[in-house]
Amino acid sequence: MGTERDLLRRVDAYLDLAPDGDATCIDVGPLRAFVSRAPWPFYVRPRPGLDLGAPDSVTSDDVSGAAAVLAEAGQAVAFEWVEELAPSLGATLAAAGYTASNLKNGKISWQMTRLPVKKGMPD
Repeated sequence: MGTERDLLRRVDAYLDLAPDGDATCIDVGPLRAFVSRAPWPFYVRPRPGLDLGAPDSVTSDDVSGAAAVLAEAGQAVAFEWVEELAPSLGATLAAAGYTASNLKNGKISWQMTRLPVKKGMPD
């Protein structure tokens, strides 16, 4: 049986693989933008396997670059991450003007943040 950290990494790997069949992955620094080929939008999230525990592991330039990938594709801009694996991402997003929702499932916290949907795009 693995540690809690191992479980978090497995969950994180799943969250990274889930949109794979319906999206094109574009890496921007430590982030990965999922440009949807489906009728629904996806999100930006940290690339799995990276150590993003240190402050400033994800910069505002990383955030704006990844957001631009989705926006240029005509998608709503959303970020998703496991808080325990990228604890400073929330502060970086808040500094860039995003708001976050904390989705808890037992001991695992998913964070989601979203900008308004562009007119004509599904939410």
